[in-house]
Amino acid sequence: MNVRVEGSLELLSQEEWDRYLGVGLFNDMRIEEAKLGASSDIIQSFGRPLLYGLLMGHNNKVGNLSITYALCMHYFDRGIPDDPWYISPGKEGQSIQYFPEFKEEHYMRLFWFGYYADAFYLRISAVWDSLIEIINHYYGLDYISDLRLRSNVMKWLKDNQPAIYKVFQDVLQEPVYKEAQEYRTMAAHGTSPSMVQNTMKQQKDVIVEVPDYDENGHIRLDENGKVINKQVRAQKVVSATVGDYVTSATLKSNMEDYAVLTGRKIQEIVGMIVS
Repeated sequence: MNVRVEGSLELLSQEEWDRYLGVGLFNDMRIEEAKLGASSDIIQSFGRPLLYGLLMGHNNKVGNLSITYALCMHYFDRGIPDDPWYISPGKEGQSIQYFPEFKEEHYMRLFWFGYYADAFYLRISAVWDSLIEIINHYYGLDYISDLRLRSNVMKWLKDNQPAIYKVFQDVLQEPVYKEAQEYRTMAAHGTSPSMVQNTMKQQKDVIVEVPDYDENGHIRLDENGKVINKQVRAQKVVSATVGDYVTSATLKSNMEDYAVLTGRKIQEIVGMIVS
């Protein structure tokens, strides 16, 4: 089977764009400029001159996120039969058969779904980043926008706005958030969660059982003829496993749940800022 990316990218119909962009999952992520007193007028925005632009940038990120979701859902709704994602033994006697229900067209659907799912998690993280930038400027902190920005803003919130700080900390304990961060980390630093991975397992400094040999180099057997094993400490053990994979339905569910959580918490934080 020869599956290629060329020519497999599909465009959404207008009906699909309308349906996917109209789901409302992202509405609460947006922040109205007027709600924080932002204005494009130079004089009116003198106290917080960057706020209007930061809010526009934030809302544009939300728009990009909704487009990414729409592209993702296009391929999901076309059908990706990845549950079960493996069987053992396989239909033709293989030790393991991955994606036993796939036909040729399903491989590219999964590829593009995973491609946009990875982008989704990176983009929604950027939405949270822009919220930090907004808070940084709104309160006049104006820390430098570098790798320390989030840490600096969180330290200030903890000392000066503990209620807002608590909302951020509570998010970290949400199971939906923890799952989303796992997928985001995989997308950014490892292998996409929509790809089979970790089929080889490596362990270091572990206790394993190996056959015991007598002084003549023969494997020792008990009175029943079974091999006698002994425990030894191995510096490294490499073994084959079925691997890890996250089904498309699981990713879809988490993306939607995390979108709802993100919107709800953003509105909660904005409400505290203006109260």
